[in-house]
Amino acid sequence: MDLSSIKVYAHASGNEGVSIQPAQAFPVLSHAPETSGLTQVRWNTADRAGLNVPFGPMMESWYDAAA
Repeated sequence: MDLSSIKVYAHASGNEGVSIQPAQAFPVLSHAPETSGLTQVRWNTADRAGLNVPFGPMMESWYDAAA
């Protein structure tokens, strides 16, 4: 497991009374299926919410990769 396979929820609440929460989680790193080239990096520590994995080795693997 790595930053390309474990999905992370996010939120944005920069304005008073506003909280935007996407309906699904996304991995931190996205790659093009055809070339495996990096296409997107989703990294914002302030807006990151929970990981979409059970507590345990998979979660530890994600935090190891994030470090």
